[in-house]
Amino acid sequence: MKKHSSSVRGAASLIAAVILIAALLAAITSTFAFAATPFTASFDFDTGVPTLSMYQGTPLNQTSGVVTASISSTSDPAAFSIQTDSTTSYTLSQFSGNYLWDSKSSRDSLDIKFNIPLNNITFVFATLEYSGGSTVEPSNITLTAYMDSTATVPIGSTKARGTWPSGDTYPQGNLTFASGSQQFNLVRIELPFQGVSAASDFLIDNITVAGPDVIPEFPNTTVLATSMLIAALAVFVANKRITKHPE
Repeated sequence: MKKHSSSVRGAASLIAAVILIAALLAAITSTFAFAATPFTASFDFDTGVPTLSMYQGTPLNQTSGVVTASISSTSDPAAFSIQTDSTTSYTLSQFSGNYLWDSKSSRDSLDIKFNIPLNNITFVFATLEYSGGSTVEPSNITLTAYMDSTATVPIGSTKARGTWPSGDTYPQGNLTFASGSQQFNLVRIELPFQGVSAASDFLIDNITVAGPDVIPEFPNTTVLATSMLIAALAVFVANKRITKHPE
C-alpha cells in the first residue's frame, strides 16, 4: 500500500513538474520570442546623432532611434555636403533646415547603407534643372534598393519627378519605395542621363524609413536552451522529493 502511495505521489510530482515547465515555457516565449514590431525613423540632417556641421561633406553617419544611416558617394570625398537655403541661395518650400546638396558638377550617385533591414523609404528631393522653368518637364530621379553592401543584384527600383512650386528655385517632389516582404538595407539614389539640358545634380531632405523590429532580446535558440534547462531542473527536484520522502 505504501509502495502504491509512493507511486501515486511520484506521478503527481511529475505531473506538477510538467505543468510548471509548460507555464514557464509559455512565459518565456511570450516575453522574449515576440513577433516583429514595425518601427519608423527619420533623418532630417537637423536632429540626428552626431550633430552635423554646415558644409560637412560625405561620407557621414546619422542615427535616429535604432537606425543608423551611413551616407556616401562613389564620387567622395565631399561629393555631397550639408547646406541650407541661406548657403545655397535657393528657395525650396518642401525643404526645411539642413539638407544634402550635390557639391560637385559631375553626375553623382548617393548611397545610403542602413544597419538593419527595411521595407519602406521616402524622402523629399529637388532636381537642379539647367534650363527652363515651370514649362519644362523636370528630370526623373531614381532609387534602386539592395540587400547588403554588394549593390549587384537589386531587389527593386522606382523613379519620380518633381513639380515646379510657385516661386521656388527648382522642382521638388517625394519619392517612395516599398519592398513588401522583401527587405533591403542599401539604396542608391541617382539622376540617370536624360539629355544634355536635363538635371545632373539633386538635393534630398527628410528621409523616413520603416521596417520590422529585428533585434529580439533572446533568439529562439536561447529560449529553447533555457526551457530545456528548466525542464531538467524541475524533474530533478521532483525526483529528489520522492527519494527524500518515501512512503
